[in-house]
Amino acid sequence: MNDVNQIWSCTFVYMSCREQVRSSQLETLKSLASFIDKPWILAGDWNAYLHPEEKNGGRPLSNSSVTPLKEFANSVCISPIHQSGYQFTWTNGQFGHRRIEGKLDRFFSNVAWFNLFLDAMVTTEVVASSDHRAIILNTDRMGSKPPQPFRF
Repeated sequence: MNDVNQIWSCTFVYMSCREQVRSSQLETLKSLASFIDKPWILAGDWNAYLHPEEKNGGRPLSNSSVTPLKEFANSVCISPIHQSGYQFTWTNGQFGHRRIEGKLDRFFSNVAWFNLFLDAMVTTEVVASSDHRAIILNTDRMGSKPPQPFRF
C-alpha cells in the first residue's frame, strides 16, 4: 500500500491566451520544477493543446501549435492524468457551425505522484456560469460514486 500521508506539491495554473506570454509562463514553471523533489501535481487552464484532436470547430490545429505544451511536459517529466467523460473542457458558447470546443483544462503529474495515487482519474462537470467545465480529481476510484443529478 502506498503512503498517502506523504507530502506532495500542487501547482495551480492559469496560462495566458497570448502565445508569447504563455511561453514565458512555461519557462517559469520549468524553473519551478527544478526545485520540486517530491510528488507533484499541476492543474488548471493551460490555454494550450497537447494534440490537434483536442479542438473541435474553428481553424484546425497544426502539429507545431501543440508542440510547446508537449515539450514542456516532457522537459519536466509530467504526464496528463486520465480523464473520463466529455473530453472538451471549454467552449466559445456558440452553436452550430460557429461552435468551438477544446480541451484546455487538465491535470498533470509526475511519476512519484502517480505512484501514490495509482487510481487517480479526472472527470468534468458542467458549470452553468462558465465557459469552462469543472475538472474534478478523484484519487480513489474504488470509493467513488458516479455523480448524482441535483434534484429539488
